[in-house]
Amino acid sequence: MNDTKFINICANHTLAYLKNIVKSNDTPEIVFIHGFRSDKRGTKTTELWNYCVNNNLDFLSFDLSNHGESSGDKFDGSLDSWLKDVILVLEKLTSRDIILIGSSMGGWLAMLAALHMPKRIKGFIGIAAAPDFTEDFFWEKLNTVERDTLLAQGEININYPESNTYYFVRKELVVDSRKHLLLNKSQIEINCPVRLLQGMEDLSVPYVKAINIAHKITSTNVRVELIKDGDHRLSRPEDISILLSNLEELLSAK
Repeated sequence: MNDTKFINICANHTLAYLKNIVKSNDTPEIVFIHGFRSDKRGTKTTELWNYCVNNNLDFLSFDLSNHGESSGDKFDGSLDSWLKDVILVLEKLTSRDIILIGSSMGGWLAMLAALHMPKRIKGFIGIAAAPDFTEDFFWEKLNTVERDTLLAQGEININYPESNTYYFVRKELVVDSRKHLLLNKSQIEINCPVRLLQGMEDLSVPYVKAINIAHKITSTNVRVELIKDGDHRLSRPEDISILLSNLEELLSAK
């Protein structure tokens, strides 16, 4: 991959990105949105980059605020600010139709972006897409005392013994995200082709969530692909093969 570039958002606020630029090409641009506490240079990004370079496709991957090489403390940030990042990047760094690929929280942001700019989003691939994760992965894991602590003190460590991990979470992230919840709606008005890739061994996102997303999305072209031994990351060679196969299918349907 090439060197990181930066786009200035405002004073003391920059977003880092990688872009493969193809001239005189009418195919959709491929944009990857990473997950919570991840960044633009993971395995999936590398494989997508190589695929796009080899197939003469535009590809864009970027770090959300508070992630990777972008500005902001890694423990700060909110879904609202990250959605603004996504919309700004799509408006400033792309010029044609777009196929969005979102991993985990990036899947939530991609869905929100598709709702915001439906005419330009021509396809969406969710990799363990996690809309509303701030509720079911954070808030609902807390007991009454822990919830009171988060609301009163503004922050808390949430432990996940099943995966031997913990997350430091601030109140702003949980409370602010509630205005962007999707799965509490009867329908999600996304009408482009949608592919949802989901590991059945995912300890962070239960695979029934992918089915629920598919049920609520209004597009008639929606497919859920369950990978029985797949985890949350879906970064193994066999997982990448499934991802690229789905991307090829969406590109051929442009």
